[in-house]
Amino acid sequence: MSRSFSATFGSNSDPDGTVTLQGHAYRPGTLLYQGKESRVYSACRTDGGNGDTAFVLKVYQCTPGDDVWETALRDVEAGRRLRGGRHLVPLLADTLRRTASGTSDRCEIFLLMPKFLTFPERWENRLSRPSDDREVTVICRDIAAALRAIHRRGLVHGDVKPDNLYYDPRRGWLLGDFGSVIRRGEPARAISEGYCAPEARSGQPCTSATDDYALGVTAYRLVCGNKLPFCDRPCDEMTEDEVYYAIERRLRGEPIPPPTGISPALRRRIGKLLRQSWS
Repeated sequence: MSRSFSATFGSNSDPDGTVTLQGHAYRPGTLLYQGKESRVYSACRTDGGNGDTAFVLKVYQCTPGDDVWETALRDVEAGRRLRGGRHLVPLLADTLRRTASGTSDRCEIFLLMPKFLTFPERWENRLSRPSDDREVTVICRDIAAALRAIHRRGLVHGDVKPDNLYYDPRRGWLLGDFGSVIRRGEPARAISEGYCAPEARSGQPCTSATDDYALGVTAYRLVCGNKLPFCDRPCDEMTEDEVYYAIERRLRGEPIPPPTGISPALRRRIGKLLRQSWS
């Protein structure tokens, strides 16, 4: 997916710690998130432009051809292709910078995006109780719209889960983090076992239904008060082995018990996403 554009990056070598993107200098600030392959920082324009607009810089450190390089290129290509997509975190700009130290082929890839509320900032303090039907319905509606924008381009997000959801008071819920994006019919690259569809874990071809299933698991967790399917208690009250056993039951294809205490319409919607015939 990435090889067709791997030579199209601009590059810069800003000497003072800033990063130049589309003619403006941005300075990384607080580290917001440390992932396995990337780091996310708050950022601001050093020329004082854009008023109080907040940004984030996602940074990959990699060597051309390694696994992190491939993930970064997928993230950038998908962000470029999906610009303007409804309920998708927009990629504003990207660039590559050769590192000043170490081997000469080491580099950093920067992605500039607006700063939105993360899922924990917006939601996690409410996970201990079953969530309001209307709130979960809005999440399902907004993220389904994001997925349709991705699927129309023949792509599969491949890693729908709460950590990849963001919130903007003006635009609603957004889907981000495109390093796992694949073409329809390819096997998954990222496996978040707590949310992935059975075919994603087993290496089979993924389709739009693979993303829908992961959205269904996410919604199930929200309406059940932080309980994944087959969990009898909130996940943060269970041992790792207990949660893993519940995940294995789902991935083996056991019929998922329907959530209770929600509207029939929402129950049917989540059941459809999870390939369950709930009345």
